Amino acid sequence: MQVRRLGHTMPSANTAAVGQPGSQGRRILLADDDRQFLAATRRLLEGAFPGATVEAVENGADALVALHRQPPDVVVSDLRMPGMDGIELLTAARQTDRDVPRVLLTAFGDLEVAQRALNEASIDRLFVKPVNPEELVTAVATLLVERGSARARQQALVRSLDILARPLAETANLDLGSSRQPRPRFGAR
Repeated sequence: MQVRRLGHTMPSANTAAVGQPGSQGRRILLADDDRQFLAATRRLLEGAFPGATVEAVENGADALVALHRQPPDVVVSDLRMPGMDGIELLTAARQTDRDVPRVLLTAFGDLEVAQRALNEASIDRLFVKPVNPEELVTAVATLLVERGSARARQQALVRSLDILARPLAETANLDLGSSRQPRPRFGAR
């Protein structure tokens, strides 16, 4: 079954891809001033990513509040919204967390918009409306996995550095209390 809203074809939550890996506890921020498209896309993403929180807002100002209240794992925004456009929102998201994946949706697919979105917001994906629901779900799933992998790599690196730094810190503490003079470095005069 499909739901048709203002020229945008979106599958119902019952037909969305269910059970995307790694969606438990994830947060998706969705901003679009078209209420019907926003509701349909929210249902699509909630159906595709059970366990994920999809916060849907109707403008950039509300999205900024949501962005600062609880950082999302992915931000999906329409280009044209009252007050603040999607590129400005995604640029603010990048300034808050430079690694958060950013997706821009637009009914105006021209090269100028794409260049501005890439240059100012460093977007990860650009979709021209009407959006293919399967492509949007696949893109968000890929970005969530990449985000999770990047976080896991970063956490592993921090743990590794901590493990490596402990013996150095212990050695430094021991040497600080010793009466021995430090050895000159190789080649030092």
